[in-house]
Amino acid sequence: MHIVNNRIYSVKLLRVNFTTYDVRRDQDSMNPRTHADVMVKSREDTANGHPFWYARVLGVFHAQIFHTGPLARN
Repeated sequence: MHIVNNRIYSVKLLRVNFTTYDVRRDQDSMNPRTHADVMVKSREDTANGHPFWYARVLGVFHAQIFHTGPLARN
């Protein structure tokens, strides 16, 4: 991967579109300054595995990239 023009931008908000359990569209946002905590379903399948993972968003960044690896499409 190559970062176009070697620029990475810091942004204030990340919006995520998703489908709800009843097959409706919804949107959520993550803002490191006001709503930084995140909880997602865990992929742990062991007997002692916790059902959720918890995280705190420290920052949101945006960059244009160009994929040049062996699986890159022309």
